[in-house]
Amino acid sequence: MDKDVIINWLRDGNEFSAAELLSKCELEYHYIDTGFSLGGGSGTDIYEAQIGCNRQVYSQLQKKYAKLVSQIEQAINECSQQSDFWLQSICWRADPNAGSNYLPKTLDAKVSDALIRDIERLKKLMIAYVTDGRKDDQPDQYYKVYIEVDLLLEEQGLVNPNPHHSLESFWEFCKMEVMDTWASRRAYVSDLYADLMAHVVKSGRRAEKPRNWDRVNNSLADDLAPVRLQWAKAKNYIYSSTPDYENGVKEAINSIESAVRLASEKENETLGRAIKGLGLDQDIERLISQCYGYASNRASVRHGGTKDSNLTKEEAEFFLEFAAISISYVKSKTGMD
Repeated sequence: MDKDVIINWLRDGNEFSAAELLSKCELEYHYIDTGFSLGGGSGTDIYEAQIGCNRQVYSQLQKKYAKLVSQIEQAINECSQQSDFWLQSICWRADPNAGSNYLPKTLDAKVSDALIRDIERLKKLMIAYVTDGRKDDQPDQYYKVYIEVDLLLEEQGLVNPNPHHSLESFWEFCKMEVMDTWASRRAYVSDLYADLMAHVVKSGRRAEKPRNWDRVNNSLADDLAPVRLQWAKAKNYIYSSTPDYENGVKEAINSIESAVRLASEKENETLGRAIKGLGLDQDIERLISQCYGYASNRASVRHGGTKDSNLTKEEAEFFLEFAAISISYVKSKTGMD
């Protein structure tokens, strides 16, 4: 049984992470014996499936990867029913030649955001149409968004779990399945996209990175590496699974300060003093200084505070992007190498 067949089977069932894990493993079938029925006739070969995985996965088979292991084994069993041999067992083994550390496929943050937005629109239209919110223009809206989602999923190698190409067909399905209550219809719609949405949300978070990350990361090397390190720390604070926006803003501002100190060769000066004489546009120089002052005066950011700062993700991202643009500007204006 070809591994790609099983991977496609998993994808068809929206078990994308399991499919990605299996793609990083080695799958082999080992002959055990041949079984014969009591009535005689040709025998059936008996095989064992062996899945070779790297050390990271093997050490976490019963913990971190337990759910994915179960999905893979079920898919192998289901697919083997269509083969001409009998599958007796499935075993996992450590294989140093297996693929590199397992990392589920990530989606570009923009793709992830677009999918989440459009899938939510589809869900709202489906629920409205089969409850108390039906309107004449909904079928046309639904069809256009459905096509967009379907194309986007296909481009990412994902399967659309929604078989209802129109709201009318969905309504007929509800009647055929005897979904008599609004609650049952809402539950169906929610379950329809649950696994896909979980995958898209997680992938989007893993892929998330600031707009100016590549430019800053690639341009800051050698003597400028400390600036890149501080900016990267800021990014990690903000996009962590447990974000710390206050420290993210602090490190973002610190990265500007480090860049200005290096450019001015005044390593012990504050940003406000070091920035003088760099030949920057006066308005931009003032803007950088004001940003530094804002962060200094904000509770719990650059200095300790007695109350929460209430910083939002959007505000933290503003400072991160502002720092990237400011560093690039200072670097270009002063000829920093």
